[in-house]
Amino acid sequence: MSNIKNELDQIELPEELHSRSKKGIYKAKADGAVSTPNSRKFISIAISLLIVVGVGFVLLNLNSGNQKANGIQQNDDGSIDIPAIELPDNPSSADMIGLIVYQGNVYTQTRTEINYEDAQDLIDEQIGVTKGNIDEWSDDEAYTEELASSIGSGLDVYTMKGYDEGFRIMAFDWPEQGRVEIFERLNGITIQNSQDLFEKLKLQGHVKEAEYRTFDDWNYNRDNYHAIEDTERVQSFVDGLYNMDMKVSGDEANPIRESRNNDEFRELIFHLDDGTKVRLTLIKGGYIHYSYTGIYFEMKQETFQGIWKEMIEE
Repeated sequence: MSNIKNELDQIELPEELHSRSKKGIYKAKADGAVSTPNSRKFISIAISLLIVVGVGFVLLNLNSGNQKANGIQQNDDGSIDIPAIELPDNPSSADMIGLIVYQGNVYTQTRTEINYEDAQDLIDEQIGVTKGNIDEWSDDEAYTEELASSIGSGLDVYTMKGYDEGFRIMAFDWPEQGRVEIFERLNGITIQNSQDLFEKLKLQGHVKEAEYRTFDDWNYNRDNYHAIEDTERVQSFVDGLYNMDMKVSGDEANPIRESRNNDEFRELIFHLDDGTKVRLTLIKGGYIHYSYTGIYFEMKQETFQGIWKEMIEE
C-alpha cells in the first residue's frame, strides 16, 4: 500500500475538485454560515475535497494481480471492473472525500448537481440520517455502519425518484441551510459498456439545454458559460454517449493527461428537465470523462466533431 499516492497521482482532473470545493467554502463564508453547526456539515465535504489527490476516492485498496491503474481492470470482453472502496493499510496518511455508506456500499460525491428547490421534487423514500463518524483515522469497522459518512451527522438521506438507489442517493442539510448534494456509487461495480453508465444519468429525452466553458474558466471555477443552440447536434451527441469505447485512465496513451488547455479541453453541461445538471469533460479527438472514476470514453469522430465545432467556433 506504500505506493497509493504514486498510483493516485496518475488519475486525472483534480483541479476541478479543488476549485469546486473552494467555491463552496467561500460561498459559505460570504453567507455567514460557517459559524453554524449545520453549515459545517457540507463545508466538511468541501474541505475534504480540497485535499483529494485525484478523481475517485483516495481510500482505494490497490489490489495485486493483473490489474491496471488503481486496481481498475479491463476485461477481454471490453467491460471494466472498478474495485470497491476499501481502507488502505495506513488510513491516517490518506486523504478524504465526501462519502456515505448505504447498504454496505460507498457512495461518493459526483459531478451531477441539483439545487435545493428541484431536489425536493425528487425526494422518494427517506433512508435515514448520516453519522459523522468517518475521517482519515477511521478504522474498517466504521465503514460497516449504515449511513456512516465523512460529511457530518444528522443530514437527511433519501433515494431519488426516477433513479436506481443502487447508483444514486442525495443528502439534505435542511431546512436550516437549504443545501443538497448528490452521491453516486461508482465503485465495486462492473461497467459493461458506455450505455451501462450513461443510461443511469437519464440523459436521453431529458436534456433541456446544454452549455460549455473553456479550460481556464473551468480550472478557475469562473461561471463563464456559453449556450449550445443547435439542439440536433446536442441530441446526436447524447445518443453517441451510449455507444462508445471504454478506456482505463492509467493507460500510457491517455489523452486527458496532456490536454489541460483551452484548445483541447471543454466542460460540457447538460441541464435536465428534472433539475439535475450533469457535467462532462470533453477532450479534442473524441474523448469524454464523467465524474471521479478512473475510466474515460472514446466517441465516434463524426458524432463528436459535430458538437466540438459548436464549442470552439466562438
